[in-house]
Amino acid sequence: MIRSITKVVVVPANSEVVVDFISGQPGKTLRVVSVHQEQTAAMTCRCYLDQDRIVDAAGEIDDIDFHGVPVDLPLKEGQTFKGGFENTTGGSLTKHLMVLVEEI
Repeated sequence: MIRSITKVVVVPANSEVVVDFISGQPGKTLRVVSVHQEQTAAMTCRCYLDQDRIVDAAGEIDDIDFHGVPVDLPLKEGQTFKGGFENTTGGSLTKHLMVLVEEI
């Protein structure tokens, strides 16, 4: 079954903020299916598996829908999937980030 995890990320001016979304758990096989971000100019969606960058997707100014990025990434026990944004504007921004996860 696929479930969504949505977090609100507050990103100060000219910085990057990432938050933990999900970690691999004993006895469960989890897979990150996709990442969905609000489209915003001057913001880049960044996702990591532990310290390795998996997603680096710039926002678009002309699209107000959530933009999906396929990931298809299995999580092993102890691994953590993190996501957030880099903000290159002069002001603080608050955005939603949604991750679809499947237990297989």
